[in-house]
Amino acid sequence: GLGDLYSKAVSLDHDPNREYLNEMESPDGVLGSPLSTLAWGPMDFGAWPMKPVAERFRRGTRSAVETLIVQGNLDFSTPLSQAEKYLEWLPNAQLVVVSTAGHVSDVEEQQPDAFQHLVLGFLSDGKVESTFVDQPMSFTPAVSLTSMAKQYVMKLVAIGLIVLALLAGLGVWLWRRRRKHRQA
Repeated sequence: GLGDLYSKAVSLDHDPNREYLNEMESPDGVLGSPLSTLAWGPMDFGAWPMKPVAERFRRGTRSAVETLIVQGNLDFSTPLSQAEKYLEWLPNAQLVVVSTAGHVSDVEEQQPDAFQHLVLGFLSDGKVESTFVDQPMSFTPAVSLTSMAKQYVMKLVAIGLIVLALLAGLGVWLWRRRRKHRQA
């Protein structure tokens, strides 16, 4: 969960004197930053235990391990420039940039056969052969908020009708039972 993330990753360069949450809220912003508030709010308000990471772990260490880095060029949370910096520390790394892809799920799920071919080829014999095909990125959501709201309302109506039917059935049962007792 987020506590684990804060304790391990964020603590690496966390400055307890900074007000991260306030820095994300722009006074000129229309929407604010709800996702950032969700992610960083617990850190400010939840008092997650974070111990400073020892200085020796804060410095990068070169590694000659063969590494495959697969990166989408539209990844806003981990930009391509960040992946390119890793190459300085990983001289035997190979970087494959998947055009019009974002973060992890885009890279893995948009073209699963190409991703599997790339990873299995690298793991089996160190070959990096990308079969990714450029695909236009659609920024139109698969489901609109309006259609989600309609589905939600329909489910609520269905649940309401089921509850009414159950109450009517209970009422009929009680009426018959009472009638039966009066006749007896």
